Amino acid sequence: MESSYDLVIHENYGVSLAPENSVQKSTKAPRIENVAGIVSLALGLGVPVLGESGNASLERTDLAAGVSSRASVFKLQPELIGLNENESSYTGKLVVSKHLAKGYVEDESHRYDALVRDLLFLSHDPIRTHENFVKIIAIGWEDLESPTHDRIWPVLVLQFAEYGTLEDFFQLDDTDKSWNSKRSICCDIAAALDWLHKCRIMHSDVKFGNVLVSANANADASAPSVAKLSDFGFALDIDVLEQCGQDTARLEGFTQPCAPEADSSIPLSLLTKFDVFSYGLLAVRVFLNGDKLAGDVCSPANFSGKVLRSCAKLGLYDEKQLRTIENLVASTTSVAPEHRVDMNDALLMISTGSIGEPSTKTNDAAPVEFDDDLLSAVPEIEDIWALGIFPKARKTIVDDLVKAVENAEFEAEDESSPVTAKIMYELYLAHLVGFGCKRSEKKALDYLYTSARLGFRDAQKAVYATYSALSVAIPSARHADFRQWLTQEAFLGDKACLQELQAFDEEAYREGLASKAHRRALCERSLFAFDNDFMESHDVSDVENLIFEIQTYGDAIDEDIGGGLTWLHYAVFMDSLGLATRLLVDFDFPVDVTNCRGQTPLWLACLSGNYEMATLLLSHNADANITSSSGLNCLHHLVAFDDEYVAEVARLLQAHGAQVNEQNEAGLTPLHYAIRGSGALREEPCVATLLELDADPLIRDEDGDTPLDTAIYTMRVSYLERFLASKPMSNIPTEALKETLANAFGNWIRQMKQYRLHSGSTRYRERLATLTQLLHTDGINQTYIANHPAGFTPLHDAYAWSSDDIGTEIIKQPNVKLDELDAREYGYTPLMIAIRTSTIPVIEQLIHAGADPLIRARTGENVLHHCVQYNPSLLPHICSQIETRHGNLASICNQQSFKKAETPLDYALLFSDADTARFLLSKGANPNIKKESHEDRGLAVNSLRACLVPPNVRMLELLLPYMETGAFVCCENGMNLLHLACMHVPDEAKPGDNTLASFINAIVDYFPAGIDAPGGFSAKTPLHFAAMYGNVTAVKVLLRHGADPWVRDKMGSRPVDDVDDDGELVDVNGNEVVGIVRQRLLRRWRETRVVLREAMQSSGRGIDGEETA
Repeated sequence: MESSYDLVIHENYGVSLAPENSVQKSTKAPRIENVAGIVSLALGLGVPVLGESGNASLERTDLAAGVSSRASVFKLQPELIGLNENESSYTGKLVVSKHLAKGYVEDESHRYDALVRDLLFLSHDPIRTHENFVKIIAIGWEDLESPTHDRIWPVLVLQFAEYGTLEDFFQLDDTDKSWNSKRSICCDIAAALDWLHKCRIMHSDVKFGNVLVSANANADASAPSVAKLSDFGFALDIDVLEQCGQDTARLEGFTQPCAPEADSSIPLSLLTKFDVFSYGLLAVRVFLNGDKLAGDVCSPANFSGKVLRSCAKLGLYDEKQLRTIENLVASTTSVAPEHRVDMNDALLMISTGSIGEPSTKTNDAAPVEFDDDLLSAVPEIEDIWALGIFPKARKTIVDDLVKAVENAEFEAEDESSPVTAKIMYELYLAHLVGFGCKRSEKKALDYLYTSARLGFRDAQKAVYATYSALSVAIPSARHADFRQWLTQEAFLGDKACLQELQAFDEEAYREGLASKAHRRALCERSLFAFDNDFMESHDVSDVENLIFEIQTYGDAIDEDIGGGLTWLHYAVFMDSLGLATRLLVDFDFPVDVTNCRGQTPLWLACLSGNYEMATLLLSHNADANITSSSGLNCLHHLVAFDDEYVAEVARLLQAHGAQVNEQNEAGLTPLHYAIRGSGALREEPCVATLLELDADPLIRDEDGDTPLDTAIYTMRVSYLERFLASKPMSNIPTEALKETLANAFGNWIRQMKQYRLHSGSTRYRERLATLTQLLHTDGINQTYIANHPAGFTPLHDAYAWSSDDIGTEIIKQPNVKLDELDAREYGYTPLMIAIRTSTIPVIEQLIHAGADPLIRARTGENVLHHCVQYNPSLLPHICSQIETRHGNLASICNQQSFKKAETPLDYALLFSDADTARFLLSKGANPNIKKESHEDRGLAVNSLRACLVPPNVRMLELLLPYMETGAFVCCENGMNLLHLACMHVPDEAKPGDNTLASFINAIVDYFPAGIDAPGGFSAKTPLHFAAMYGNVTAVKVLLRHGADPWVRDKMGSRPVDDVDDDGELVDVNGNEVVGIVRQRLLRRWRETRVVLREAMQSSGRGIDGEETA
């Protein structure tokens, strides 16, 4: 329901979730108001999210700009990839980023409408799998609007089309514009629209700019290119409109010329006909080689005839082809929508030249369903945390959540409270681990309590255990809330809460156990419940009267009373031994009757832990191995019984057929259930009993977790010890056992901290210490490191995943190696990893234990590199620690990474962090030191180089006062910073960007001699370099400063001779560069040539450069 609060989500139109000839399912799309909602939606749809922005080092080229967005192309670098195997094929290839248009709307909440629709429609399975729609690769990030701005913006990363839009296709000189190619394009778009309309979706903005053209990957195909429909920013879901009770719709966005009904309300039955008209106009332009028809085409007289005459004048088509064009246009551009053909017919016409029977092609893709969690648009911090996205994105997400709750009212009766409560819980998680904010247990607990008060059950179940684990006293004013929440969850069968209730309030604990409603509530976990009226009219306190009434009504005693339930099920629900006994003894009632979920009376008795009822049913030979529809047998509920009955019930159930290792549909065995359902404060007998019955602790569920993993994950140390001593474990080879335990150790370390707090409760610290000691052995550690993708030790991982509570215990172990480098190429120390995620107390604890801050990684990086890159606020403290240990701080400030020869100061410059750069300069960082980088092919470059990627005038001006004479010269052969600057073409994704011009101006002011200075092996000037790279901006700025356009290098070449516009272009892999990339390169070089020739002509020299009179 739409509300007035500034929450993350409202309702809006969305995507129909099944195509024609399938069961139709629809949903309303969330109205996303912030970045947090976009990330949540993407993850819910299965769209990957890139871990890094990468904008600092990407050269983007603008492709096109629309009303709500603009698109640019860049190469997807390996370090940005967080994709699965299917998407990894895009690594290192050109992709397109679709950005939110600047100034499109003032209200940020409306910036995302088009992005949300693209996400929903392009990830809709029938569209995602169709070859004539553009493919969505991931959600990326954009911080181009202001590098110093705290916010980050999401962008769509899409499949790159070599020939750009149809507008580009017809302007390029290397595209096939034959009849077959044009017809193929028209067929592709017709097929896409036909498919879309079968999904009951209207595109509403079919035009040249929204059709992308790619090279055909199939070498044997008759058509050299494939057209793909894109941009669903104005698309409409017809099913959703109908569900909202609408008979008509008004279009939100369209481009003239278009169908005449565009400005009116269109009946839903005719909506797709608008697309048909737009398709007809698109086809006209295709056959006119991209030209636009002059005049008004919205309501033309004899429009098809005009088109025919225009096409005939081109002299490109034979008579049959002209008739096909005429028929297609006439049948798609009728003024009356009802007279236009369907896209099905248009596709048949363009592909065969005639109208026949409509296509019967149907969609065999599985429909997509969105659940309620997806539509809440509240991001799961745990899911995003596991992605490892970069700090600016994390901060933006958390800021969005904080803003949402600040603008909401917290009264529990307010309709916004469920969403607000969920947001509060996510903020609890964020502050607990320091995700996007400073770590604060106090703030975390406040958010957790507020979430519980607003009714969020996960918070209510966890709040007592979390306070207890952190040794925080519960304020007396909150005792009643805690008692209510523990009682509520214990009443519903949570044994952990039941035990915690006993510890917190013994009287409330006894009252809960004595309640008859308690057992009924446990039965209702079967997803069946009897209402109060039914129970009052069928009172089990008088069994004889109840049986009399049943028989008086003339019903059979074993009749179905609803949902497959019988009177014997009812007896179990009501805990009536009298009714159950009468049914079984006097009426020979079928004991194994099942309801519609496959649940027998015995199954329900075990679910509620009803010992008397279970033994009664078993005495009448109930089958204990009948499983419910979800695959659960009676032993799965063993943990529900009181401790004194567990052993007896288990043996009775096994004797009556229950399989001890039965797996439900999720692969969970009774042993999995016994561990997960047991209390947190003491060992329960169900685990030991199941092991005695030969339960296997190594059976994996569908997620790959064994009961052994579960015991570690839930910190049930005593159960783990029993497993290790059990019969199945004794048969495992030593290496296999170490691998099993190492894997479980890693899963435990990588879980979010709230699980350990909840599982540990009042025994949290004790169990943490015992479990760490048990798992941190030399043998397990060796296996852990060998199997870890980054070669981390458990201590590395503890800090990498903000599990500093486990880290605290590991550093106490006698076999810990505090300074061990990871086993892979980077060779980072645990301290370096801790700096990324931890607070000063954690860092101090690690250093106090003996970690050495002076050690360098295999990359050459030191702790200062990590501070600058991940946690600049720690820098003063780390520098103080280095000085305390008599380290040469100035020397460490100037240590370089081995591959790129970058110092901590260079990192600060690259990240545009002026405060950090000034601090390092004050501590002895020297920007004048020449470093030879492997990537710069032998150039000895100082810290000025870091101001170039991308050109950053602010950082350059910060450094200039510290630079010495000769600092601008990069190597012995004379190349200087101007040469390097000219290699960086301005970012075309930032219209009007004058950063490079300002950068060159600043260099020239300090180093005027560098303008015409020869450099490199061929003694080329900066102007030569600018010409080679087609850097028009640099050429113009250098010429304004007096650069000589006639100067020659050692080979006698002038700058204009170095312009590479001969059209023979290949990339670094030797592949021919085609399409829009080639066009833009050539355009850049041609403009460069023009500017240089004009400069040469206006220089007052003759043809050979001699001065003329």
